[in-house]
Amino acid sequence: IASLPGSSWLARMLFHGRNVHAEAARPGDICSVFPPTSREGLVLRSSSLHRRRQRQKLCRVAPVAQSARGLSDSSTAGDVRRVVREKVYATDASHPIVILPGFGNCTEDYTSPFGEAEFSLVSSLRARGYDVEVAQVDRKDWAKVAQALFTKEFWSSSCTVDSGYLWYLERVEEAVGRSLQGQNATGKVHLVGHSAGGWLGRVFIGDPRFGRQELGAPHPNVASIISLGTPHTAPPDGVRDQTFGVLRWVNDCWPHATFKDDGVRYVCVSGLGMKGASSDLPEAQLNAR
Repeated sequence: IASLPGSSWLARMLFHGRNVHAEAARPGDICSVFPPTSREGLVLRSSSLHRRRQRQKLCRVAPVAQSARGLSDSSTAGDVRRVVREKVYATDASHPIVILPGFGNCTEDYTSPFGEAEFSLVSSLRARGYDVEVAQVDRKDWAKVAQALFTKEFWSSSCTVDSGYLWYLERVEEAVGRSLQGQNATGKVHLVGHSAGGWLGRVFIGDPRFGRQELGAPHPNVASIISLGTPHTAPPDGVRDQTFGVLRWVNDCWPHATFKDDGVRYVCVSGLGMKGASSDLPEAQLNAR
């Protein structure tokens, strides 16, 4: 019923998956969302100033007929409804998680953003019992992408990952290796790619230079890839390609969920910050994928 903005990672981390209340919830109402354990507001911290603010999150209440799974359809208009989101905890059989940073991001953005480890993605996942590794990336490392400037492929927008991203894929390989050596190693990992980390993760799964698998087979140690806000589709002709051909090359080599039938699960999570172009695939084909 209540939907928090998908692009607000900090808000999600502060809520930590707790129940939220939608007060005076009538279909079509705009209402405030608060954690049930506190009506005094959230504590937001920055590296330079600690302040306490009361924040209101706006949401729209859907009709009862469209209520999400886990909610009671017996609630009537005007009732105080609780959105129940059960936390998922790791089990002994859960695979470790490897986080792939987005373009321009560094490891610390996922381990201690603004110096606050408590609110990090890594902290949230570890609190649920998951083993988590982050590919070791410094912000200055992204300057290595500029080496593609000295290749003819750059000027013809026909670059591949060889032009400026091999260093990144090697960092992912190292992080996967660390996960496989952990005390709870299961032989496979879940890749969580933020932004460009999502399509670079697809390369990691399919490129035999990293998995030592046969050509056309997926990386043997990857169980799934979850992409967060990843631009998976190359821009149409006439629109500048910020990857200078790399993303188009990725889609030519490993289109869509290439290894779905080989047991690799693909999950794509998008945000509300930007409206993307519609896919030209038929709806039936999209549903099948």
